[in-house]
Amino acid sequence: MDPGMNGGAQGSLEGVYLVCDLDGTLLGPDSTLHPDNLAALTWFRLQGGRFSVATGRSPHSVLASLPELPVDQPGIYCNGSMIVEQQDGTLVRGLPLPEGTVDAVRTVLDRIPGLAVQAFSADGMHRIVDNDEMRRHFAPEKARPIPGGFDRLPAILYKILLSGPESDLLAARSLLENAMPGRLAVTRSSDTLLDVMRAGTDKGEAARFLKAKLDAIRPIVLFTAAGDHENDLGLLQEADFAFAMGQAPDIVKQAADVVLPDHSTPCLPAVIGQIRRILEVSSMPYRTPTESEKILES
Repeated sequence: MDPGMNGGAQGSLEGVYLVCDLDGTLLGPDSTLHPDNLAALTWFRLQGGRFSVATGRSPHSVLASLPELPVDQPGIYCNGSMIVEQQDGTLVRGLPLPEGTVDAVRTVLDRIPGLAVQAFSADGMHRIVDNDEMRRHFAPEKARPIPGGFDRLPAILYKILLSGPESDLLAARSLLENAMPGRLAVTRSSDTLLDVMRAGTDKGEAARFLKAKLDAIRPIVLFTAAGDHENDLGLLQEADFAFAMGQAPDIVKQAADVVLPDHSTPCLPAVIGQIRRILEVSSMPYRTPTESEKILES
């Protein structure tokens, strides 16, 4: 970790709000939180910074798999479909899938039978159909999935996750968008995962909602974000200053102000170091991408 983080007046990061993706960003290739990232995050919060996660995972997953993660602000889950209070698990806001989504997904499975399916509700993850890609992705997962088929799903769902080869996911995306035009948001969270949410839902929209809520309590001077895949695009575009990971697709890197090494290298020491540099250079509220570019060029 940056040695400079050992010092600094407490409260020096008041007004900074950092929202970070988990898999592929804050977490390493083994899906664990590196001690350097944990130490940097602890320091960041001691200096008055506010931190939220923005993930495709469910809140149950993060609580079970990352109990050490020191998050005290509401978290963004299921790519923005759920915003949950970390302290007591209260649903701050939920954007359920529209009626007919499950039937549309069943039709996709009839056309592409090799896909795996999980659904996300307020109760947790529902494992409907499995395959090797889904098992591999969820191997580090410590939250127990709820077994059962489509007929046992609750009425209110916040996200459906499809897993399979890239060609199958591209075909599934097209089928879903054609079946429910303008009603679904379909995005990629990795090369083998396709996330299905209600139209208008993404991490950026959820972050905008949270920013307004938090800014009313204590003003936000600098909003920063970090991510690694297509489902992070809205989040990075919403940020005053954005970080992309080295393994991110080009479209994600282009939305960032800084591209970091891949997620095998702990990212938060570099992220917080850049935040400190921004605050030292700029003495006024930091809002626009144009100012971001000036900071980088200085």
